Amino acid sequence: MKALEKSIICAIIFTTLYNFVNFSVICENTSKDVLRLHILANSDSDIDQKIKMDVKNVVQDFASKLLKDVSNKNVAIKILKENIENIKKVAEKELYFKNIGNKKVEINFNEAFFKTRDYSQFIM
Repeated sequence: MKALEKSIICAIIFTTLYNFVNFSVICENTSKDVLRLHILANSDSDIDQKIKMDVKNVVQDFASKLLKDVSNKNVAIKILKENIENIKKVAEKELYFKNIGNKKVEINFNEAFFKTRDYSQFIM
């Protein structure tokens, strides 16, 4: 193999590795600043998925109002924890309106790994 070909191959390898490492660092830094809402449905059925999305929307709207002027993740977590009962009531009220009955809502705050997801405006 000629020296030029070896140089080109090495350049491609190093560029790929650099881009991957740079992407990993960006992902790591982003994840430290993100608070993600994750709602589980009772099943994968269409109706349960629709209910999940409706609950997500009302909880997200409520939380957005609470966090309107917040730009710090730790402050956001503190505010959400202080309002955990109100958030539960919002979710339970939506379930009640969907004729689901008196379902109990459980809220947890924890660090979790999620698969890569495309959210139309960005990929996380």
